[in-house]
Amino acid sequence: MRGVNLLPPEIAKRKKFARKRQMAILLGGTIVALIFFSYLSLFSSVKSYQKGIKEKERLLAEQGSKWKELQGAMARVERIEKDIKALEERIRTVQELTGGELYYWETLRELGHIIPEKVWLREFILNPQTRKLSLKGSASSDTLIAHFLAALETSPYFRGVELKETKKSASGDYKDFELTCIPQGKERK
Repeated sequence: MRGVNLLPPEIAKRKKFARKRQMAILLGGTIVALIFFSYLSLFSSVKSYQKGIKEKERLLAEQGSKWKELQGAMARVERIEKDIKALEERIRTVQELTGGELYYWETLRELGHIIPEKVWLREFILNPQTRKLSLKGSASSDTLIAHFLAALETSPYFRGVELKETKKSASGDYKDFELTCIPQGKERK
């Protein structure tokens, strides 16, 4: 008797539909639950992503302010480097203009110390190309001219002392002389 259904067909249909309805409700509930949990997961992911974006925006703003500070510092460094280059160029120009020049005031001071009494200088000419100093003057005697030459030769400020000429002055009271030497002052650094 297995295959014989004694239930009236309406009840059998209702049981069949009830079972299908239960399956549909179960399937619908499962779908709603899946949608709900998917939404929760998506919502949680979006919140986490938004939090990450806010953190990155904060870090970006921090880096932006640091970048502006660094740009200001870089501008200052560039200005300082430009000033240093300008100063170095000025120093180089001054060195080119004065390079190897002697401290002539020291030479003049030494000349003032070693010149004997009754010896007078009329001309003091420095040739910048040869760096030779030409001195013309007068003295009351040949002996004073000799003392002056000896003092120039022993001075550390002069070398290559050479007497060019001596002659009696037009009045006959003095001896005129001309000599050359090379000043040896300290060189500028």
